[in-house]
Amino acid sequence: MQQNVYISGDISYVSGAINGTSYVWTLTGDHVWSASNVTRSENGEYVIDLTAIDTAGNELHVTTTTYYGLHLITDRGPGAYYNASDLNRVGAAVEYLAARLHDNGYEVSVSPKLNWTVLDIPSVSQMETYLGDVGRIKDSFYGTQEIPSGVNRWYWYDANNIEKALQEVEILLNRMIAATVAQCGILHAGGYV
Repeated sequence: MQQNVYISGDISYVSGAINGTSYVWTLTGDHVWSASNVTRSENGEYVIDLTAIDTAGNELHVTTTTYYGLHLITDRGPGAYYNASDLNRVGAAVEYLAARLHDNGYEVSVSPKLNWTVLDIPSVSQMETYLGDVGRIKDSFYGTQEIPSGVNRWYWYDANNIEKALQEVEILLNRMIAATVAQCGILHAGGYV
């Protein structure tokens, strides 16, 4: 599996580890550094700790967490915060569900941002894309969980509902897959076995 990290600036070299294991990082796109053959994490969480060096020799330390699969939080209470790790986790869930839906004949176009850092301040446009991606996943597969209709004034329950909507789609998708698996030997042409 490959892990990608977007690092802005004129970066010439990156070194670092994923879940404590060092990997070789190569520039694979516009500001995108990648590590290949990453060992799959049992819990689907990848803590990435990098040192980037720019062309002037300055060092930048980058730490982020990425996810594979669903790792959702649906039980926040009053006073809870929503930050970069939440945005990355939901973005990864959107990407994961879009791939699973595609594998099962449901096309949905999403473009989640997966590299939020604590220094990022999301723009209205970025949050509209974020919420739109969740809405497209929900709408592509019969989701009924309400999500916020806009990006202004979210409360803790709105954050919970965003993640509940994704959870609902996975539950429904898993049920559909389980229901469509034919059980060999149960039925045959002309009657029961």
